[in-house]
This record gives sequence, structure tokens and C-alpha cells, in this order.
Amino acid sequence: MKTARPVLETDPAAEKFRETLLKYYTGVTVPMFAAQTRGWYDPASRQRYLDTMDWAKAHGMITKAHPVMWSRFDYSPLHWTELESRPDELLTATLNHIGELMAVAQEKKIDVVDLLNGPIGFTEFDALIKDASLRAQWFKRAHKAAPHVKLEINEHTVIEAAGLIQAKQDAYFEIIKGLLADGAPVDFIGFQCHMDEDFTPPTRIMTILDRFT
Repeated sequence: MKTARPVLETDPAAEKFRETLLKYYTGVTVPMFAAQTRGWYDPASRQRYLDTMDWAKAHGMITKAHPVMWSRFDYSPLHWTELESRPDELLTATLNHIGELMAVAQEKKIDVVDLLNGPIGFTEFDALIKDASLRAQWFKRAHKAAPHVKLEINEHTVIEAAGLIQAKQDAYFEIIKGLLADGAPVDFIGFQCHMDEDFTPPTRIMTILDRFT
């Protein structure tokens, strides 16, 4: 379950949320967004993220932080937009950002981090930096900064939509295979599920997951 503002609020609805969360769940996803002016580099947002992590760990919950990297400007620090014409500096900025956030993840004893989110649809930094090893570099930098935190790649619409989007399943499989071939320390494969009325049958879900094992 994703934790949000209710974890830190004091009204009756928030208290009910926390009670339900602790009763039925053993793990939560905590925020680590860096989305322009409303993410990690906004002091209020950053403090809320840190407080949420502290609350989850204080209650003995397994924690996954989501996410560190998207290859897109609108979900990255705002000042990165100034580096669009300077790919070498953009690369350095991404690696420094990963190092900073992963150091926090290790300090807060986060169990798993969605290091790279949406690798199929979002490739803005890949297109500018033009380095085939870019994503593997991100994973290696993350592991160096936080060797005890497990690293995950995460993508949506792989299991959803009745499990019929074969092209996306194939693309995700090839991305992961390429990362592993480049020595990237990918510990987990994430399947972000935005389920709709075209629910995927359990047998189809298992078939898709078996392919990635």
C-alpha cells in the first residue's frame, strides 16, 4: 500500500487510515519523488517524505521508496531543464542525484528502492546523453551509495489490460536483459499495476510473471 498524507495527519480519518494500514499490511511504498518544484528539492515535501519513512520503519513495516529516477524532465529536479543542451553535465547531475537519494535510503533503512521507473515510455535523458550504458550506470551508482538497499526496475501496463500488450512485455524483457548483460545490479523486477475493468485473468498473470523469472 502507498503511504500518503494521512499517515502524518492527526484527524480521525488519518487515525483510521493508520489503524487499517497496520492491521492489514506489512509493507508500504514511501515517496521519493523529485518532481520539479513539488518533490525532493522542495523542503516541505522532502520533510514529509522523511517523516513518512520514519513512521513506517518505527512501526516495523517493510518499505519500498518510489521512485529515484525517471528519464523525463517533468518528474526530475527543475534545474535539470537548464542542462538540456549540456548532456555531460546532465549525466553528472543524474548520478549525483542518485547518490544523494540512495544515501538517504540507506540511512533510513529502506528495504527496496524503485531506482528506475517507466523505462519504456520515458527516455528523454537517454536521448540527450546518448550512452548505451546510461541505465546500467544509474544502477551501479545506486549500489555503490547504498549497498544494503535492494534495487528495482519498475514498469506499468505489463500485466494490466488483460495481459494482452505483448509489445510492452517484450520491450520490458529486453530492457532488463540488457541491464543484466551490462552488469547492472537489478535485484527486483517491478510490475506496477493500474488495474481497470479489463482485469487480467490469474492464469495470464502467472504466464507473464513466469517469463521474467
